[in-house]
Amino acid sequence: MPRQPRSIILSNFIHIMVQGINKEYIFSSSKEKNKYLNLIKEKVNDFKIIMIAYCIMDNHTHLLLNSTSISEISNLMLRINTSYAKWYNLNNQRVGYVFRDRFLSEPITDYKYLYNCISYIHNNPVKANIVVSPNSYYYSSYNDYKNQTGIFNSNILNLLSLTQSNYMSILSKLDDKQKFKDYEFVSTISPQEIINNFLLTNNINTITLLKSSVLLKQLIILLKEEYKFPITEISKYLNIHRNKIYRILNNK
Repeated sequence: MPRQPRSIILSNFIHIMVQGINKEYIFSSSKEKNKYLNLIKEKVNDFKIIMIAYCIMDNHTHLLLNSTSISEISNLMLRINTSYAKWYNLNNQRVGYVFRDRFLSEPITDYKYLYNCISYIHNNPVKANIVVSPNSYYYSSYNDYKNQTGIFNSNILNLLSLTQSNYMSILSKLDDKQKFKDYEFVSTISPQEIINNFLLTNNINTITLLKSSVLLKQLIILLKEEYKFPITEISKYLNIHRNKIYRILNNK
């Protein structure tokens, strides 16, 4: 079997950032941070995805994931964010969107950028003046690497092309000149994937969905407002006439 080009292997690393709507502090408490982290660790096992690094701040989260499929990552993030939004709204007695857009994703294509991305993620709390050292922050994977616990394992070192003797010295360096992509987003997920995850999250089937005006309206708003799909696309995937969709949206 021919060896894959290094750029292809590295492009399997995806830097993810999710942020609270209007930059709200949606992870401000330890309870909220733990909930989001537990959702990540729980749901990543359902996909062929390896979590390389993470850091959960008060109003945003950074993840570095490894996968051969952007669709897998899209589905994972949809599952995580949908579940968290539902839990967050319930626990805070609020309604409406929790996350800004869906998430930002950025592929990584060279080792320098890969290593700096991990260091950047781990040093987020330091740059925000929350702690003086990354090992003092509980909600990142820095101490997993330092203590060789949690998400850290030899498979990750192999993926990073690092050894036990040099990985901490390399991953502790942060090049401030390396700039990371700002918060922009282009949707890479289909309406059908969103519909399927909505059904799964609410533990319902299509028949139940179509009988529930409340849930149906929630899904239509999700597709139209958060994912920016046109009414014609929503109509096609839900098999509902456009006029009915407009009536549902206008129904108070």
